[in-house]
Amino acid sequence: MKNKINPFQFIYPMILVIISQIPTHAQNMAMKKGEKLPVNLEAHLLKLAGKSTWPDKRKPIIIDFWATWCSPCVNSLPSMDSLSQQFSSKIELISVSTEKKELVNEVLKHVFPKGYQLKIHSQDSLLKKYFPHSSLPHYVWISPQGIYMGNPAEINAQTLEKISGGSLDSSEYKIKRVKWDFDKPLYASNAVSVGKPDALLYHSMLTKGRPDFPGASIRRDNFTVATNNSILVLYQMALGKFDLQFRDPARVILKGFHTELDSAAIGMKVNESLTELFSKDMFDNLYNYEILIPEKTYSRSQLFEYMHQDLNRYFFSKGISGHLEKRKKKILSLEVLNADRAKNFIVPSDTKSQHYATSNYLKFQGEVMSFVIVQLQQELKYKDLPITNRTGYKGKVTLELNLKSRSIKDLNQQLRNYNLVLKERTIDLEMVVLIKK
Repeated sequence: MKNKINPFQFIYPMILVIISQIPTHAQNMAMKKGEKLPVNLEAHLLKLAGKSTWPDKRKPIIIDFWATWCSPCVNSLPSMDSLSQQFSSKIELISVSTEKKELVNEVLKHVFPKGYQLKIHSQDSLLKKYFPHSSLPHYVWISPQGIYMGNPAEINAQTLEKISGGSLDSSEYKIKRVKWDFDKPLYASNAVSVGKPDALLYHSMLTKGRPDFPGASIRRDNFTVATNNSILVLYQMALGKFDLQFRDPARVILKGFHTELDSAAIGMKVNESLTELFSKDMFDNLYNYEILIPEKTYSRSQLFEYMHQDLNRYFFSKGISGHLEKRKKKILSLEVLNADRAKNFIVPSDTKSQHYATSNYLKFQGEVMSFVIVQLQQELKYKDLPITNRTGYKGKVTLELNLKSRSIKDLNQQLRNYNLVLKERTIDLEMVVLIKK
């Protein structure tokens, strides 16, 4: 599977894709499949391709829309660079971000320490107006005749061979996403009136996963929605009351899951074999859950208790139940190094959130501590040791870490700059326990 770029291989328990709002005027400029590009758009692409005129024998164009906050996008850049070299005589590959040049260049410096040949452009606002999209990564295919052909679901060597030959099966196109305002429930969003504003007393539902839904976990004051999440993630969300630290596989205990297939079916993807098994029947292993209760009727804690009860009721039919259980567990504890010194990792609550992760570098600015902990856990994976936040602080932080050396000693040398330290400790830790009978 070399040089394969597939958004679903990067399924992440919090959010797989980010939905963006597209202004009306941008939608009015949107190209339709089969339409020829207008002259100004042709000229813009010519400029991005670094050419003064198109050659007599033009190549198909692939536009790769990406962003620094999109981990799948950043992870795919080296593969995209390799593909651009492999298909340089057959296809024009262009990667585009709407973000500022300084930020994009900062990320590229860490992704490509030895340089790259891929044409990568920043601060481009024009292309998204013609090719609006609601999730990243997003690819656009333009024929040698300047015709908008469609949106490949993924980019790999096999796909590019087909595109260079002028044909791509419709089953290999990106599925159009359902439009969804993240500030409203997905199902109970007043598409049908229930009567008076206070008539809806309680609503919850569970459905099978859908390819036209994003993979997301959304929490608001009176509702929670999880789309295309595994059984395990749903329980982690409910039992952890949306605390991201509970998403750590090292905080999971499975009882009665005797085969790899059993473990994969609930979303336990701790190795390549389990990930491959899970992906074979991915949407059979994914679920959408929504719960909505009137504001001020129940507490936030009770909302997650009801979610837990819902999950146990339904998955009882599969012989599955879940609960929390305290166990003695060795952990990596993130702590304040010196209580008398300033906590240099804290930033104001109104700091704009920004982060990116490459294979050997992490940067967080204005992200909450629980998100930072999850990212550290995913990158470090230390001997099945959960990383827990024991700083006494849950707000927004700033942190930059070079991960070329992943030893605790080297990381602690960097963490000292923020008055932080990672220490191995053994504590009574709440674990997510799933039982299959």
